[in-house]
Parts: sequence; C-alpha cells; structure tokens
Amino acid sequence: MSTFDETLASNTVQSVNYVPNTSFKVCPCNRTHRTCDAFCCCDEDCDQKTRDVWASADTCLDKPPEEIKGQYFGKCLNREEIHSYNTKQGIYNYVDPLT
Repeated sequence: MSTFDETLASNTVQSVNYVPNTSFKVCPCNRTHRTCDAFCCCDEDCDQKTRDVWASADTCLDKPPEEIKGQYFGKCLNREEIHSYNTKQGIYNYVDPLT
C-alpha cells in the first residue's frame, strides 16, 4: 500500500498546452527499428540522398506492389525456396506479400 508524501507535492499550479501529433504518417515498408530498409523511401533511417535515388528510379516500396517498378523479392524466388530459407532462420510464420 502506498502513502502520500506531502513534502514531495508542489504548491504551484502549472498548465501545459497539449497539441496532438496530427502529422503522423504510416510508413508501411519501414520494418526494422533504427535501420534503413532497402527501397523504403519513407524510412527516415535511410540517407536522404539514397531515398532520392530510389524515388527517381521509381523503386520505392512505400507504394502498392502493382505500382513498384521492377520485380520484388517474392518474384525472384519460388515459395519453396523462401519457406526453406525462412525455416533455417527460425521463421515459421511467413506472410506472402503476393496473396
């Protein structure tokens, strides 16, 4: 059970203006914390120059798959190869981005 210690309380009142963050944007391709995710143009962990190169090449992954120029990883390997690699890495629940 806790008790109230009056010596730790303040006699002054201070108000704080709270402004909610309304500029929050979701970055769907930002999968790793504090690490640059390849071709993720909205990932602020990536150098701006690199993101500009990806954007100019139209290879940003923060777009729907059908709008991405070129092939993405799921088309480079077949499902069995992806499953085999993931299982060796200890990943058992794989979500196929193509389904």
